[in-house]
Amino acid sequence: MLKCNGSGLKFITLIQETYDKVFSSVQIKGYVAGPFPIQCSMRQYCPVSKLLFAVVLNPLIHMLERRLTGNRIVQRTTKTAVVAYANDFTTFVTAPADIQIIVELPLTYKRATGARLNIRKPKAMAAGSRAHR
Repeated sequence: MLKCNGSGLKFITLIQETYDKVFSSVQIKGYVAGPFPIQCSMRQYCPVSKLLFAVVLNPLIHMLERRLTGNRIVQRTTKTAVVAYANDFTTFVTAPADIQIIVELPLTYKRATGARLNIRKPKAMAAGSRAHR
């Protein structure tokens, strides 16, 4: 994803070296267990991890924005279909066909990027009149 976004080879190599052969420990009630290798995922509380996650998540958000019907908020001329903050995003479903898109696109994204998605996390809430639910 970094290469697709125009990052240079030196920067990509630096990031790879930062995350290669990383170990962590866990401290519980004063006892430190570890170290153990981190083989996948990104380190929590690492500012670089947050930025990398945003770079990786950005294509999914753009795909959802393009494909979902969306809604115009206040007097805006453009539609809004997705709102994202950190590692969470909210999608606005305004047409029944949007539901299938929300189910399929993250799975396609997962296959293309290898990203692990938390399938227990998504929630839905009906809003508006009963006729449109």
